[in-house]
Amino acid sequence: DSPLTSDQCNKLENIGFNFVSPPTCARWDQHWDQRFRELLDFKKIYGHTNVPKRYGPLAQWVSRQQAKYRIMKAVKAKGCKDSPLTSDKCKKLENIGFVFVS
Repeated sequence: DSPLTSDQCNKLENIGFNFVSPPTCARWDQHWDQRFRELLDFKKIYGHTNVPKRYGPLAQWVSRQQAKYRIMKAVKAKGCKDSPLTSDKCKKLENIGFVFVS
């Protein structure tokens, strides 16, 4: 996952920042969407979103989303707005019953 949120990418692009590879943020969003679809498939099969470690990349992605959620909560508690997990992505995960605390 990207160390920059989509909001941060947009802010940089709005002031004319040139990324080495311009579609970087979009690429990370596509990667996130791909893993999210994999998680949906996993949930259809197993009925939950608690992906065991043996599922490799998907399990690592789930773990990163949980970590980003903890960061998001800490950031919001401090009154900051930027977070590595956007509210849209958080809502998508919440809507499928994602377990944020492992």
